[in-house]
Amino acid sequence: MDALQRRLRRTQSDLRSRAAENLLSLKKGTVSKVHRRINQCQNIMDDATSECDATVVIAFKRRATSQLQSWLCEKIHQEAPELVVKPVRFVHRQRDSLLVTISEEGMFLGAEERMLQKKVKREFGGGRRQFTMQDRHRFLDAETVQGCFSTSEQQSMIQYFLANIRLADQEVCDSISFDPGVSLMALCVVQNLVSQVYPLHSKDELKVLRNQWVSRRFFLSQPIDAIRHYFGLKITFYFSWLFFYTKALLAPAIVGSILYLFLYRTSGTPDEIKYECLVAVALSLFNVVWSTVFLEMWKRRSSELAFQWGVLETTVEPDVINPLFKSTIAPNPITGNLELKPLTFLEKAKNYCVTGPILFVALCVSVGSMLAMYSLRDHIKENYSENTFILLIPQILLSVLIVGLSFGYRYLASFLTNYENHRLEDDRDNALIVKLTVFHFINSYLILFYIAFWRQNLDLLKTQLAALVVTRQLFRMVQETIVPYTLQYAKKMHLAGKASDLQDDEEGSELLTEEAKSALSAPELESVMGKYTNTINDYMEMLVQFGYVVLFSGAFPLAGLLCFANNILELRTDAFKVCFSLQRPFAHKVKDIGVWQTAFEAMGFIAVAVNCAMLVVFGRFDKWLPGLTFPQVMGLLFLGEHAFMALKTVIMMAIPDIPQWVTLELARSEHMQQEAILNEWRRQGTSAEDSQDDETDTKPTST
Repeated sequence: MDALQRRLRRTQSDLRSRAAENLLSLKKGTVSKVHRRINQCQNIMDDATSECDATVVIAFKRRATSQLQSWLCEKIHQEAPELVVKPVRFVHRQRDSLLVTISEEGMFLGAEERMLQKKVKREFGGGRRQFTMQDRHRFLDAETVQGCFSTSEQQSMIQYFLANIRLADQEVCDSISFDPGVSLMALCVVQNLVSQVYPLHSKDELKVLRNQWVSRRFFLSQPIDAIRHYFGLKITFYFSWLFFYTKALLAPAIVGSILYLFLYRTSGTPDEIKYECLVAVALSLFNVVWSTVFLEMWKRRSSELAFQWGVLETTVEPDVINPLFKSTIAPNPITGNLELKPLTFLEKAKNYCVTGPILFVALCVSVGSMLAMYSLRDHIKENYSENTFILLIPQILLSVLIVGLSFGYRYLASFLTNYENHRLEDDRDNALIVKLTVFHFINSYLILFYIAFWRQNLDLLKTQLAALVVTRQLFRMVQETIVPYTLQYAKKMHLAGKASDLQDDEEGSELLTEEAKSALSAPELESVMGKYTNTINDYMEMLVQFGYVVLFSGAFPLAGLLCFANNILELRTDAFKVCFSLQRPFAHKVKDIGVWQTAFEAMGFIAVAVNCAMLVVFGRFDKWLPGLTFPQVMGLLFLGEHAFMALKTVIMMAIPDIPQWVTLELARSEHMQQEAILNEWRRQGTSAEDSQDDETDTKPTST
């Protein structure tokens, strides 16, 4: 009996071990199959190709019928003969699209029309000049489009021609009405006929840029020229500014850290109050000087970059008409050419009378909501101070409220800006920037002003400022980098999986078309990637951060250090975002950072008033100079504020915006080009005289 039981136990043990081995082998096989599937999909994505790098894709929605697509192709051929259109179908997404390229002649003519600056050959004076077809032989590598223009410039030119296709009269196609005078492509997007218009990535150029910028470099330098060549000047100026700003933050980071350690070591001593006051005044003065010097030195750096890229003292490009601008077509009173008629003063005032009150109400709702949330937080803290979980509820609600208000106001500001019907694209962007700047100033700093000037709680101000700096960066990294990359990677893997299924389908493969069995194309793969709209959000985040440093770092010396560490990460995440997660943006020519320079300078002047007010509110003057009356304190505040303003003005006037070597190089380049033109005229005149002499010598002498 015992032997039988032992045999039974041995048999059960063998069965359990075999079952475990089978289960383990099954798991290994499943995991191996998943890995093979992922690698197969990744290979399909890597092999995705396009016929031409300088291509723009117009992706249709499903409601766009074949009749409407044919009509749109016909209009493009009629209104923009420089463009070459090829209809294609996204097999795996079941969508129709157009691949648009530009002819060689159209690219050169467009470069002259948009006044592109190109390099001049050395024998004609060197430097950069506005491109003209008449002087095409003077420009470097102007024999071919690929040698003279980058892929980003070609795609930007395609966008320019597409945006300027406007109907002279109202037309109807497939029961859809198209208004005259408005960009046809903008109308197609608004009426949900076209889902998106995007330029394709250049696979080889992007691979080189990723290796130079994202994979290897960290903080010492940025491949500015490679970024400019691939993304254009607008994005390059942003990354140049961000890199310059991050390096400049090293100064307040070091100074603030030293003063913070000094305060820490002197805490508990009899002179702690005087030391604290001294540090606050020193930091306020340092912030005024640092912010002014930083902005003035950036102007010099911006001038150097603009000179190197040939856009310093030239018209960058003609005024770009807003695609959504609605107006009547009338002859220009000067040139006689048909163009969109600008809005009158009364028409503009009418639009502003509608958008202004709506924005004011929205700002009031934002302020009231946040103040109500602050009151709720104080109420809960007073009545439920023992319950840690309940104390977290107002903080969570406040974070959700700030994010929700930010998204809602951004949509509202964009909608109202379009309603204002700005004629120029730059005017529309500037109007949107003003609206967003006002809102973000309230949304980002209201809690800090409330704590500093209403609650007058210095410790709470330090804690809240540190929390805002850290949490905003973490939220931004998740929102703009991790989530978009994860979503677009999942969508790309889904498309690659469909392509892999078609390639692996052996049963009934003779029924599949060659188109269906083809590899996934780059236009279809990039159609599921996110869109990089513009640099407004990036600049706005840096403006808010700049305010944290110059407005409140006098109360919290470590603000500069936290922002410096933040921007080290920001450089990497932004580079990763544009190189891996998003579609390639269209290149735009600019000569500086535009209205953002004014916004940062305005923040510097506001910082003077805020820092002086904080010195009074927290009693720094009373602690340093006891016995002062309130009028005396206000007098010191008035004198200090005006002294800081005068110091900023002196620094701004003392530092020239353009370096001297740039001014000399501009004059030298202009002189050499004029000399080259005069020498060519002399040669042409000499050759003409020689030919006339030869003709005279060959005439028979009359007797």
